[in-house]
Amino acid sequence: MLQQLAGFAHDLKEGRGAWLQIAEGALTLNGIALQTGDGASTEQLGKLSLTATQPTEAILFDLN
Repeated sequence: MLQQLAGFAHDLKEGRGAWLQIAEGALTLNGIALQTGDGASTEQLGKLSLTATQPTEAILFDLN
């Protein structure tokens, strides 16, 4: 769980993918607003920056 304005960063390595699912709340993922029920995916390597805009529960999968 992320509290409002709390941040989290994850480095996505080459050859991997990521899926983010928002269970409750709202956050930004690299500046893109997401809210309850939203999901996002990427296969681009680099930093994923998440910042909660309200108390948020989310699951981040780092996939092979």
